[in-house]
This record gives sequence, structure tokens and C-alpha cells, in this order.
Amino acid sequence: MPLNYKVTTWDEIVKKTLKLCEAIKNSGFKPDIIVFILRGGATLSSVMADCLGLRDVAAVRATLYKKIGEPEEEAKIIQPLTVDVRGKKVLVLDDVSDTGKTLKAVIEHIKEKGAKEIRVATIHYKPWSIVEPDFYIEETDHWIVYPWEYHEFIDEVSKRLENGEFQGEDRKKSEEALNLVMRLLSDLKKDD
Repeated sequence: MPLNYKVTTWDEIVKKTLKLCEAIKNSGFKPDIIVFILRGGATLSSVMADCLGLRDVAAVRATLYKKIGEPEEEAKIIQPLTVDVRGKKVLVLDDVSDTGKTLKAVIEHIKEKGAKEIRVATIHYKPWSIVEPDFYIEETDHWIVYPWEYHEFIDEVSKRLENGEFQGEDRKKSEEALNLVMRLLSDLKKDD
């Protein structure tokens, strides 16, 4: 499958997070706590907690990807939940449901901790994911570049281009995405 990128901006992500919050409110689901998945859900959780009027927010960390577009077989919880969620309604928050393996592992982890109800919210959802979030804003088949990973993207894609890992159309699209990310990052660093 060809590699396509969707480069996002801070403004876009905040707007989509607020839209996601409204969808959750309109559904009638009232979580007791947000459990976000590090790193992708971290920024979203601050905006979401404020919008939902929640103070209880916790993090869990799982790993899946070796590098862009190359997931491991299974997600591993490497920072478990440290708060008590027994009997609580939990909103699991992440940036994207890609393979769904990370979300699946986190949902199972939270179930083991005794949560009463678990719902999942992401900005993006990929049609091949094994977990379809209860709430999401956009379905896509692109590799999404989020603003909190601009530096990581620049480093990894630059190395992979240098090593000749991308060929043909994938190389062209990777170069275009890299240039866009570098320009966006440069614009963010400018003084007003």
C-alpha cells in the first residue's frame, strides 16, 4: 500500500478535540475519569478535561510501533494505570486508532482494574483498526503526523530518505511531507 501522509497543525487538533468533546457530551456519556494513552492522548486530555469539566485524568503508556508504518505484533503496557478506576466510567483517549492493538491492550488493562464502563475517543480512525472508537472525528488511511511529533518525524524520515528506504512515489510523498513539517515547525518558532 502506498504511503500517504496527513500533516496536522495545533489549531486543527484543538478544534477537532473540541468537536470530539461535543460529540461525547451530546451522547449523554458522562465519564468519571479520562485515561489517556501516552504520548498521543496527552495534549488532547488537557483540552478534553477542560471541555468536559473533569479533574480526574490519568495516563497509561503502551508501545507498538518500531518506526513509521511498522507495528510490532502486540502492544505492551509499559506504564500501567496508577489510579483506582473500580466502579468508574472511563473515557480512554488517544490521537488515533490505527491498528487498534494499543487501544485493545489499554482497554483490557482498564477492565482488569475494575472499571464499570469504558468508552473510547480518538481524533482519527483507520478502517482496518481492530477497535472502532465510540467517538472519533475523521476516518483516514493516511499516516498522520501530529504537531507533538514534528521533531521525531523530521529525524526519522530524514534518516530513512538518506538510507534509501523510500522509493518512487513513497519517496516523493515523504519528501513533500518532510518539507511541510519543517516549514510548519519553522513558522511556530518565529516571534510575532
